[in-house]
Amino acid sequence: MPFGECTVTLQDVAYQLGLPIDGEAVSGCLTDFKNLMENGRPAWEWFRELFGEISPPNKVKQMMVHFTWFHERFRVLPTDASEETVHIYARAYIMMLLSSQLFADKNANRVHLRWLPYLASMD
Repeated sequence: MPFGECTVTLQDVAYQLGLPIDGEAVSGCLTDFKNLMENGRPAWEWFRELFGEISPPNKVKQMMVHFTWFHERFRVLPTDASEETVHIYARAYIMMLLSSQLFADKNANRVHLRWLPYLASMD
């Protein structure tokens, strides 16, 4: 900046985005990701519970779903949507943000299932 330095702090981000900054960091090892379980559920079963369906096999590569499937499937919320449908669309939107904007891979065209634990609770 022409008038001096400016540093964005974690507290600035928390204030602007309304995100909590206390608690566990977003991290983890992906070597055994296929074994991700929550209350005994495999990752793809958990995916179906959170999004109401599983993407077609041609849109899946290993533990990732093509971004286009999320974009095509959850682009517009139906006008007569129930509260559960709104939650599903909100989860899909958050999943797309995490995978394409905040923590994008080098292609930015796939959504990894590693973000499921952060979508399970809408709190």
